[in-house]
Amino acid sequence: MHSVIAILVLASLGSSWGQPSPPADAGKAVPKTLTAIQALPPATRKLLIDRAKRCFRLPDGGIVDANEYYDLLDVVKDSYIRVAHKTRSSSGGVGITKTHGHSWEVRNSETARAYKLLSPRGGGAPASYLFGSNASRARSLLSYSIDATTKFCILVDETTVDKYTRSDEAEHNGHYTEVLKEYADGITMFKVRRVGSGRESAVCVKVPPGVDTKGGYLPGRFALVPNRNLEHPETGRPPQGTAADSDTRENDTVFDYVALPHSLTPEELLEAWTAKRLTLQEWTFRKDGDRIIWKQRELSPPPIAPG
Repeated sequence: MHSVIAILVLASLGSSWGQPSPPADAGKAVPKTLTAIQALPPATRKLLIDRAKRCFRLPDGGIVDANEYYDLLDVVKDSYIRVAHKTRSSSGGVGITKTHGHSWEVRNSETARAYKLLSPRGGGAPASYLFGSNASRARSLLSYSIDATTKFCILVDETTVDKYTRSDEAEHNGHYTEVLKEYADGITMFKVRRVGSGRESAVCVKVPPGVDTKGGYLPGRFALVPNRNLEHPETGRPPQGTAADSDTRENDTVFDYVALPHSLTPEELLEAWTAKRLTLQEWTFRKDGDRIIWKQRELSPPPIAPG
């Protein structure tokens, strides 16, 4: 499979290691006014400022915490290397170097090994098998939080595409989505590429009026959210499964295209976090001999001051 896309990560996860852990300097009470974010401890304030840029609100009130998605995308962008295949010869005492195509490899680093990024065999995209071997983390990339419950969706950001997907060697249109087939009532089947996994899947999307797909792909940054009221144009069946297993039911599901033009403000994220309308998760890894061990923890919001 070629290239990479985008699945999306979320706030409420099914499992964690240990009890919820606060930021290093948490514990100072937060005054009830939102403008008091500047009074938070520095580490908590920085967490909110950084994470808010990666959080987005959906029309149903749910919040997408896309931190994992963008972390993975950053690693992919930093780790994929385009390598030229060159030969050198001489003619009349003059050295001549010729390039005979290119291939893609993964830069050898601890982070690339932690994400299990692998160089391709026989061409194609580098791939990561991290999420196939870590079920808890895989679920975190397939959900979003609404009032502390988990729902399924897919995140795609066509505004920041990795260099492999953009390259000539990718053998596709240079985007994370690609039109495959159009149906009636504004439903179109797209090929969707998952960032870092090398996986592709065919997904039917209800495209709203005004969303331009003439370029052959879905534009912008958006979430694909299952529409439980639409029958699939190929199978004729309503969507099956639950939030936990919906990724295996994509062929039976029509998704709504929901644009995500604006991220949350730190104040909005603080309000949702302290009201427990979402949870913030953090993934870190450490070395243990030759092994790399990932750990997930739930971050505790700062307490609210009385009065």
